[in-house]
Amino acid sequence: MIKSILTISAFALMICIIHFPFSFPTSVVPGWHLTIYPIHLLITIIIATLLLLGAIGYLVLSRINDRINKTLYMVHFVLTATTVVYICFPTIWLDMRRSDESLLPAIAGRITLIPYAWGVFIAAQTLFLIYFFRTAKKPNENPIS
Repeated sequence: MIKSILTISAFALMICIIHFPFSFPTSVVPGWHLTIYPIHLLITIIIATLLLLGAIGYLVLSRINDRINKTLYMVHFVLTATTVVYICFPTIWLDMRRSDESLLPAIAGRITLIPYAWGVFIAAQTLFLIYFFRTAKKPNENPIS
């Protein structure tokens, strides 16, 4: 079992990883009163909302039970943290140079892995939802040990 303050602070720090102003464009064309929001902003809002709901869920579970299952928390945290970093920064581990065309296959490979990262993220959130509802139904006992 793990203390609840650690779980809530870990998910709060993950929310801080996401950069909202980084992907928030405005119109720079004079005379055009149009703002086009990219898909990356929508993805960032979805991820931040799910992370906030996860932190609130752990807060509710900490009110029901004194401690949270450590194994399920670590699985949820590792799956969520790695996919959040990968989805927000897919080229973070590439040594990027503008004139280097040999990186194009590596970039294309990383872009094709983004849907799988989304799948892992959704699986982690589904695992948390199952754990949340099982624990919320039986507040006096730990359903998954």
